[in-house]
Amino acid sequence: MLRSSKRSREYKVTTTTLRFDTVLKVRVAARNACQRQLADAIQSKEVVVRRIVQVRQDLEKTKQSLGVASGCGQLDIGNLTAIYEYEFHLAAQLQELENECRPLEEIVERRRLEVIEADREVRLIEKLRERREAEISQHRRTQEGKELEEIALQRY
Repeated sequence: MLRSSKRSREYKVTTTTLRFDTVLKVRVAARNACQRQLADAIQSKEVVVRRIVQVRQDLEKTKQSLGVASGCGQLDIGNLTAIYEYEFHLAAQLQELENECRPLEEIVERRRLEVIEADREVRLIEKLRERREAEISQHRRTQEGKELEEIALQRY
């Protein structure tokens, strides 16, 4: 009788542990996918931010060249017109890039929250598994104590 009940308990312990391990693997895979999506979103945003910085630098250089061109004694209207047009083009491009960056910032923030949530789920499963393993260990010790007590009673 002791052997069959011990086997069924071991089976329950093993299946419970396997269930936690399986769920944990799924949660870890989901967290890793969220982390990859976050990394991709951050990289996309950084590309746009680098481009914004470049356009701002070009715009500043254009303004400086406009000041130099208009500060000379003779004005070249064709050159000034080209500089103004280029400045207008850069300002429009800058506006477009900034408009492109706003949704990317929202995506990055959303991905961060998803990673936080996925990480919390992983930690929760780990904590539940540890708690269940502690319960199983305590149950085993209790059962072993009962079995030893039963053996001791049988001898006397």
